[in-house]
Amino acid sequence: MGTFSRCSVDRFITENSTDARVLDLGCGRGPYASHFANRVGCDIKPSPAVHVVADAEALPFGAGVFDMVLSTEMLEHVPNPQRAVAEIGRVLRPGGRLVLTTRFLYPIHSEPIDYYRFTRYGLLHLFSGWQLERLSEDTSSLDTVLQLAELLTSSWSKSLRWPAKACLRAVHWAAGRLVTDHGVSPVACMATAGYLLVARKLQ
Repeated sequence: MGTFSRCSVDRFITENSTDARVLDLGCGRGPYASHFANRVGCDIKPSPAVHVVADAEALPFGAGVFDMVLSTEMLEHVPNPQRAVAEIGRVLRPGGRLVLTTRFLYPIHSEPIDYYRFTRYGLLHLFSGWQLERLSEDTSSLDTVLQLAELLTSSWSKSLRWPAKACLRAVHWAAGRLVTDHGVSPVACMATAGYLLVARKLQ
């Protein structure tokens, strides 16, 4: 179902901005808050972008109250992802849409609450009861290598670290644009950094 980059995720969300009622689940600091006029930010930790502090496995909302759920880089941080997916399905209206990103090859982060990495087949199993619209690989092995290289520079002296990180981020951005325009090989997709999933709740 194609590939995506962080650039294309931003573009996808911008193009699918809506006035419908949106649950921004695991929103953190709310990087996409400005895209949705009728948004409820929900996270396990408070921040200015969070309206409701709650666990994704026990959402304090009624059934079918949201038209869309946006969940970026959250699923790997949930102890019971099956329960979280069930809760997302419960609060979505029939036909409502889920836009989700999650990690595969990626360094441990936000420890100690970093529990899982998902393959394409794991996501297909997890969302087997949904109508799948899109399941795309991230910018794949190149993206993964660049992010690991950036992580390795963290132990360097400041005078070396900042120029190295600036160069790596520039290459990372350029790689994302190239992949968005030209795609990557099926073999490279096996080493993807993560996935974009778009699915609808069945009636």
